[in-house]
Amino acid sequence: SNFATEDALNIISSSFTLNDCHFSNHFSDAFDGDFVTGNIINCTFSNISGDSVDFSGSAATLRNCSFKDISDKAVSVGESSQVKVMSCKIEDVSFGVVSKDMSSTEVLENTEIKNAKIAAFAAFQKKASFGPASIKISNSQTIGCSKLALIQEDSHGSFNGEFLQTISFKSSDLYKSE
Repeated sequence: SNFATEDALNIISSSFTLNDCHFSNHFSDAFDGDFVTGNIINCTFSNISGDSVDFSGSAATLRNCSFKDISDKAVSVGESSQVKVMSCKIEDVSFGVVSKDMSSTEVLENTEIKNAKIAAFAAFQKKASFGPASIKISNSQTIGCSKLALIQEDSHGSFNGEFLQTISFKSSDLYKSE
């Protein structure tokens, strides 16, 4: 709790399991996994001023986690990562689950997203050295979100087997300060 660092916990080039951990009141990102393989199970994230969970070049599974009052993304999947989000509860965020930069993300098993200010789900290319991303959502629901999904042209998204419409936008516009 109460970290003022860029990441409360940063794991690099390792295998890991986080089980029953609590992250709260962080100035920036709570967990950052770079080139890791692992699991985040039964963890809670609350009052995070950045991303709750941020992956780069990783393979991971999140199961039975809860996210509340997240200023940016509950789950950020980037730089060719492969991540599954299962049975998670996400509430009061800017974005629920974002797949970017050649990443592949699956959201399933009754994951629920409430009150996402920008979008519950997104897939896009952020960095020029990477390409588009994909996100596959099944057996999940959204409540009170401003938009179900924000899928950039060339990226791919599906919700319960139906392809999500893509739109043209610059990812840099999502990262401008207000």
